[in-house]
Amino acid sequence: MKSINIHSLIERMLANSVPTSTEESNLIDCANSVRKKLDSYILEHKLDHYITDIVFGGSFAKGTWLRNETDIDIFIKFRCNLDYDHFETFGKQIGMQSLTEYSPYLRYADHPYVEVVIDEIKVNVVPCFDVPFGKWKSAADRSPFHTSYMVNHLDQQQKNQVRVLKRFLKSLKIYGAEISTEGFSGYVCE
Repeated sequence: MKSINIHSLIERMLANSVPTSTEESNLIDCANSVRKKLDSYILEHKLDHYITDIVFGGSFAKGTWLRNETDIDIFIKFRCNLDYDHFETFGKQIGMQSLTEYSPYLRYADHPYVEVVIDEIKVNVVPCFDVPFGKWKSAADRSPFHTSYMVNHLDQQQKNQVRVLKRFLKSLKIYGAEISTEGFSGYVCE
């Protein structure tokens, strides 16, 4: 029986997990394009006084996404004093109306968010409240804090280790926090 060198196996997994420079460039262009559309819509419809920032999140922002499995999470941070009904309404309105050319649709987690697919890249536009750490008003409020922490604490080798772990968990069909999978999330992998 032939023995398997674990280090060479990990290197092969990594080589199949790290996005190409072309893929990375396309992803960045897509993310910036969507961000501009959101910004333009918000300004045009005078919604900017409800919003504190728009930030990238998820594996895209942290540099831990897998080759050929790309998505972009964009968080619209609403002022924490905004009531929940307006939070949901404005979150849906901004995502649906600013991205109409891509046939947006609603998805639901703790609250609704908008999803589109642009050139095979899934983009999620997620509203969250701009709250102090630990004072969550919605489940999405934690995400920008996690992203910031990971961006400031993962070096390139650790990002690659996260990618290998994700690829391994995917091969076992236990990656993904969705109800249908009930597996390990990217958050846990990081």
